[in-house]
Amino acid sequence: MALAADVPHRLVGRLLNTRGSRRLEKLPAESAVRLLGLSHHTLAELSRQQIPAQETSRVLASLLADGCPPTQLARYCRLSRSELTATLAAPTCSRLTSLLAQSARLQYRITG
Repeated sequence: MALAADVPHRLVGRLLNTRGSRRLEKLPAESAVRLLGLSHHTLAELSRQQIPAQETSRVLASLLADGCPPTQLARYCRLSRSELTATLAAPTCSRLTSLLAQSARLQYRITG
């Protein structure tokens, strides 16, 4: 959700308390307003908006190559296993799938 709200990646990493980052005690006001301004309608729109899938495919393939379990990655990205496989070669994907893949990359850096 933080990525959907255009919260800077640096702050998202701190929210997730990634390796090498200090724990974020307080979210800056501007980012908090953006994050709290997200609605179900906004997220639904992100799931309908189609974008080129090249970068998302690269992120997903990288996660799989690094050992992220396909079933876990598919679930994280709200896809079935077959949809995950199809996304790797698809010309487009939803903006929401792209954001979830980016988020998975940040998460996997923590646990992977």
